[in-house]
Amino acid sequence: MNTLVIQMIAGRLDRLNALIEQVRHEQLAAVLVLGNVVELPRSASSTDASSESSYCAALDRLGALGAPIYLIPGEHDPSLATINRLVQAYHGPARIHLVHRTAAALGTTAVVAGFGGRLTEDHESAGVSVHFPAWEAQVAFEHLDAYNELFHTSQHRILLFATPPQAAPSDHQAGKRQGVAWLTSLIHAYQPVIVCCGGSDAGRGVETISGTKLVNPGWLSEGCYALIDLDRLTVQLRRLVEPLPLGESFRSIVVALDGSPHAWRAFELAASLATRADAKLTLVYAWEPVSVVRGQPYLDDAVSERIAAGERLLAAARRLIPQVAVESEVLEGPAAAAIVRVAETHQADLLVMGARGLGPLRSALGSISQRVLHDAPCPVLITREPPQNTALLDLSIAFRQAAH
Repeated sequence: MNTLVIQMIAGRLDRLNALIEQVRHEQLAAVLVLGNVVELPRSASSTDASSESSYCAALDRLGALGAPIYLIPGEHDPSLATINRLVQAYHGPARIHLVHRTAAALGTTAVVAGFGGRLTEDHESAGVSVHFPAWEAQVAFEHLDAYNELFHTSQHRILLFATPPQAAPSDHQAGKRQGVAWLTSLIHAYQPVIVCCGGSDAGRGVETISGTKLVNPGWLSEGCYALIDLDRLTVQLRRLVEPLPLGESFRSIVVALDGSPHAWRAFELAASLATRADAKLTLVYAWEPVSVVRGQPYLDDAVSERIAAGERLLAAARRLIPQVAVESEVLEGPAAAAIVRVAETHQADLLVMGARGLGPLRSALGSISQRVLHDAPCPVLITREPPQNTALLDLSIAFRQAAH
């Protein structure tokens, strides 16, 4: 079973929501939170009420995972008294342990203890809300070892710190070191199996000190977290796989229509993306050249019929999306070259088309889509699905009948 390790949520509840969705399938033994839950740096205009609200929202979201939560304060979090009050007021499905200066059992064989805030070896604490001299942490752990039987007797200690040990890779921040030497001494003295520490995102990583694995999960505000298998003592450093902001970068979308069900599904997708991104949508109807073997006047008649059919098709499509800025192109092929040309002319960010066509294009459209994929100046989305709006199937049938 994995244990989730996070630090520096920094008020990014969107990132926290994405994390919860990503690890929901994991059988989590616990969630370890290394502080800095609220936005940082806290501006002079921010209120205690807004910080408390952000902290409560984060607890509610993490509690939805159902695993026990072990947390310590970060240097920019609300006061210890406030965090303790918020933890006591929590009534969600998870059990929350504030392990600053104390210890709590994890399962039947492990214990989690911690010390939060910025630990300093001098009096510097500018811009920091929660800070302590390092000697206070040393005294706290000596007290734990002397008077807390759970901590003293456990062979599987997991320690949490918001500050990293000095000289460890996780100690780096903007070219400076922010760790304290005493934490390295503590690792030697108490021999925990795992130490999870805060620190800069640049110090993200895993290292070993005297047989103890030291884990800096990186900042969740930057999409980073860690999973620890406590049975095998293995660590996975992971990043969020967040949904791509598809609509944000699309300003021009081209969709190829031929009246087929798959093409109507492509139209649905393209129209949805164009609506979300407020993008221009260009509809293109292209046909393969009419054989000159027909001769006149049959050649001109065939071309006129294709143009009329394409104009009727695109007019029907335009009526379905009055809220979208639409342009249309009806032109003779070769179809693949014509579609690519339209994408180039309109500087398309995306080209959408169906996988199968109607009538004389049914057998050829697979090769057309392959040529478009090869030559298109932009990403190509090809769908093999029928339209979700079943009324569009009637338009496919009507277009087929008119084509014959």
